Amino acid sequence: MDNNELEILNNSIKDYDSFYNCLPYHLNIIEELHANENAHSRILARLFQYKDSNDRHVILKEFVDYLIENNPEQKFTNIQIENPVITYEEKRIDIWIKDEKYAIIIENKVYDAGDQEAQLCRYIDETLKVYKKENIYVIYMPSSTRDASEQTWGNYKEDFKNRYSIVSFNQDVIKWLKEKVYPNLTLKEVNLRSAIEQYIDYLERYSGLYEKKQQDQLLKKYYEYDYISIEKGDSPDSKYKKLMKFHKLLQNGINLCDSKIKDLETKVK
Repeated sequence: MDNNELEILNNSIKDYDSFYNCLPYHLNIIEELHANENAHSRILARLFQYKDSNDRHVILKEFVDYLIENNPEQKFTNIQIENPVITYEEKRIDIWIKDEKYAIIIENKVYDAGDQEAQLCRYIDETLKVYKKENIYVIYMPSSTRDASEQTWGNYKEDFKNRYSIVSFNQDVIKWLKEKVYPNLTLKEVNLRSAIEQYIDYLERYSGLYEKKQQDQLLKKYYEYDYISIEKGDSPDSKYKKLMKFHKLLQNGINLCDSKIKDLETKVK
């Protein structure tokens, strides 16, 4: 390794340290309280319960609009938000939205718990006590996109093929909150904005998106430097320590490249 290469590596070390030293102190209340699956149901239900100054359930409306936009073949356009009652953990249904003409069953699987025996079937049976089958909708919310198991439907799966959607936390909820909900909040909703910021941060860290964004930023910075200097007066001990630190940085760079290669492989094959 020549001196020019050593110079490049040394500057990379400084940039690496600078990058991480400049990151803000991280504290996420949801993470610190070790939120379980029920906590996520409460958070979402509370978001859906929000009404603006004109008494409109605007966040719930954004959620329904997201369903319509991403499920054009489904019948979610029939949902008209009038006077919804939004509960969580009632009759063991994670989130239950009941309006005058329809009901929405939301099954939360944020931590990818398995489907209980005939679970959705039981929730549909309970909802059928009040609503007609054609006015009931089912939303399944896993961590990453996957379908509900066959057995959980009982005999209802075919009946709900046009009133069912998979809304994953990693692919959908984060996007919905960042692009549809948060930008439309008024400045006066300080607590709500803060809560949503915390929730987005939690979900991004849980899904690995936050770490990936950091890696992308750091990888970009690596490309911004062309050289590194090793001082002539450095002792062998000092050089050794710098090279060992650099070796660790280089390994991190290799890991970052491996991640990028995997991303690109799916696009070039």
